[in-house]
Amino acid sequence: DENATVRGPITSRPLPDGWSLERARQGVVGARVLAAVVSFLSTLILGLILLRVYPVFSRRVTAILRDQPGVSLGVGGVVLVVTPVAAVSLVVTLLALPVGVILLALYGVTVYLARIYTMTWAGQWLLRHKDESTSLARAFTVGLVVYSLLSLVPVVGGLITLGTVLFGLGALLMAKKELIAGLREQQQV
Repeated sequence: DENATVRGPITSRPLPDGWSLERARQGVVGARVLAAVVSFLSTLILGLILLRVYPVFSRRVTAILRDQPGVSLGVGGVVLVVTPVAAVSLVVTLLALPVGVILLALYGVTVYLARIYTMTWAGQWLLRHKDESTSLARAFTVGLVVYSLLSLVPVVGGLITLGTVLFGLGALLMAKKELIAGLREQQQV
């Protein structure tokens, strides 16, 4: 404030040698690039493992994304908002603290995994493959590359990430619900 009065001494210390605002900016850019590379590689490895271990379930999730995108988006939006509120409510009660903590952990893992299915669906769409015999790994890799590039764009990247999570989360939970219902019909659960 221009009208402020300073009482006491004013000490000015210069930045250490070699430090500048430009170097700090370069460091931030370098950290963002490193984070993007680590994110890409970890998602690639996890996605390939997930698609290899659960190919039938993965195909079902991508089919739901293809056939019911609006419902997937709606379910994903509701779950993305309601689950953390419910989990925090459980944590606050202290009696249900373990349940709330476990719910938050499962929520985080599910949100992270949900993106993989959306990327796979996007890769299938880009490759124009709806055939069950095509490689999920190839479609996922294409979708991941496109997603990674688009997510770097300011503002648009955030919207792409949000959409990826919402669609994938809804479809993933819808597929889980179908799977559990089928297992109950067969009296396996």
